[in-house]
Amino acid sequence: MANKTLDDFKPFVHQDIQGVDIFTLERNLRFIIDDFCEKTWILQRGITHTVDIQDIEGDLFDSIIINTKGYYPYHRPFGIREFKINGIDWDLKYAEIINDTNFLDDIKGSGCKVYEIFSLYNIRIAPFTVSDEIYIKPVFKPIPDFTYVDERIYNDWVEAIAAGCKAKLLAIPNKPWTNMQSAGTWWALYRTKISEAKRKMRKDFTALSKSVYPREFGF
Repeated sequence: MANKTLDDFKPFVHQDIQGVDIFTLERNLRFIIDDFCEKTWILQRGITHTVDIQDIEGDLFDSIIINTKGYYPYHRPFGIREFKINGIDWDLKYAEIINDTNFLDDIKGSGCKVYEIFSLYNIRIAPFTVSDEIYIKPVFKPIPDFTYVDERIYNDWVEAIAAGCKAKLLAIPNKPWTNMQSAGTWWALYRTKISEAKRKMRKDFTALSKSVYPREFGF
């Protein structure tokens, strides 16, 4: 899938706000794109992975690691939307696998799996004792200090990103472009677009599955 750069978003901000330095503009664009992705769960990608028995880490609660970088460069996972083992929906809960030893002991034998996300691209899932085919749909947002972002954010939601960025910029005090009233108007539009994106995401998900529901860990 193709990517866009921050430069693609800039004209949609500049058309209403002039005189903003590049550093300030890019910092606020990054903040809003990250915020939009995190609040809407709009960037998701399904990954199929066959567990190799040799990949199971016995000293870490029989866990496996899935590295998403090769599947989705420039974007990092921060949640899981869907999880299947051998085509069957499976309960998956968040835990800090290295630290939550008591919790992991409690779920032994329950059939539940747990996951954690560490580094930029790694998802650890436990426990596994046999070779299985798993399907996992992580939710993504861009990596820190990103230059590239999935083109879907630009194609479908550039107006939302521009509105949020303009709101942030206009709310910066003591600048030639400062305008608190306009900032509030643009922020209201941004929030409306977030709600719209959430409805679209839920509608698309419901159309695909009637049995699996989102687990918005950490929210």
